[in-house]
Amino acid sequence: MLRQLVKHNHEDYIPIGLPSLANAQTALPAIAKNAGLIAEIENAVRRVPTTHDIVVGDAREMRLNPESVHLVPNVAPLLDSEGLS
Repeated sequence: MLRQLVKHNHEDYIPIGLPSLANAQTALPAIAKNAGLIAEIENAVRRVPTTHDIVVGDAREMRLNPESVHLVPNVAPLLDSEGLS
């Protein structure tokens, strides 16, 4: 089952007052020290629309839309009773 992805303008959720991240080395610590801005970021994150599908199976056999996967948790093969995978 493939779902059509809805495109959102994520810039609509960026809080006003967020400094430029051109120099992340200085911008990120400044943001982290600003409790009011952190609260605005947390509120903005809660408003971003998301969808989540959990698909269990062999990834080599799945037919997915390009750019539709953002996270793939992986578990190493379990050993059988004789210590072989």
